[in-house]
Parts: sequence; structure tokens; C-alpha cells
Amino acid sequence: MAHSNILLMINQGNDVMQVLHELAISKFHAIEVHELSDGSFNIDGGLNDTRALIDEQERSIHLICRYEMDVFYTTKKLTEFAAINKHSCRLLA
Repeated sequence: MAHSNILLMINQGNDVMQVLHELAISKFHAIEVHELSDGSFNIDGGLNDTRALIDEQERSIHLICRYEMDVFYTTKKLTEFAAINKHSCRLLA
């Protein structure tokens, strides 16, 4: 699987899972977030093309794409989300 080079860092006072849920709904049209057996999260409404890894201690979300061609669009969605939600998160390239 291909990795986005950007981490979404969650600001103090915000819940990592809540931000992940908001990202999944607003940018990937998911109804809910599903944790998978490998510890990653399906965030794209069951397509399983985009997964999220979270690190609660580092307060970060890292996205993984099934296909290399999706990395650009996934990074764009992540960038847009961070710009709109500056109160809860920021990008770390």
C-alpha cells in the first residue's frame, strides 16, 4: 500500500478518533469508521482504498492508500480538511 507523506497532527484538547471520524465523513463520504484486524481504520465507506493509522500518544493520523495513483488525491483531501479544521488539527509534512 502507498503512503501519504503528510501526518495530520491533532491539537491538544481534541479527540483523535473524533477528528478521524469527521475526516472520514467530510472528505471520504463514509458513514462510520471501522477498525480493521491489523489495527488500521477503514475510512472510505467500505471501499477499503484508504486506511488510517492513528497514534494516540503522538496524537497523529497517517493515511495509507491501496493504489499509488490515489496518494495525490488523498493528500489533497487531507490538506483541505486541515485548512478548514485549524482549531482541531494541523499538517506535518
